[in-house]
Amino acid sequence: MKALIPLTNFLAVSEKVKLLEYANKAEWITHYSTVSGTKTPLEFTHVTDEIRKHLFLYYGTNVKLMLSRLHPNTIQDWHTDGKKNKRTTVVIHPLTDDYAPLHVHGGASNGAVILNTQERHKIINNDNMRINFQICYDENIEEVSVYWKNYQISTT
Repeated sequence: MKALIPLTNFLAVSEKVKLLEYANKAEWITHYSTVSGTKTPLEFTHVTDEIRKHLFLYYGTNVKLMLSRLHPNTIQDWHTDGKKNKRTTVVIHPLTDDYAPLHVHGGASNGAVILNTQERHKIINNDNMRINFQICYDENIEEVSVYWKNYQISTT
């Protein structure tokens, strides 16, 4: 099963601006490892219905929308996402400039992607805040890739 599928950018500039404005005033939730229980450098916030209505693309009804951020000069080491959060696959779109790449075994991307969260992945952040928009699916990457086929970048 694939770990990562590159996508073209799919958010309009106005959507990115709205999401970043929201990120600046949102209440962020500290992430803890579902395996060890230790604090990680990741933080999350859910996208509210108020913000959701400003997004043009239809993402589906059975999805969670959230933002994730990683502080400058931090590392989210190799991991897989826990299954309790029902995010087997995540579509990720960068919101910030100079966006540090997401690494998977066999590749990396600093752009929009479909990520199989059950495959190991990590982020080595640079000296900038790293914020992204996430669409979380409780479906495998092959099923999700069908929804996003018009945005996929050929890697062959």
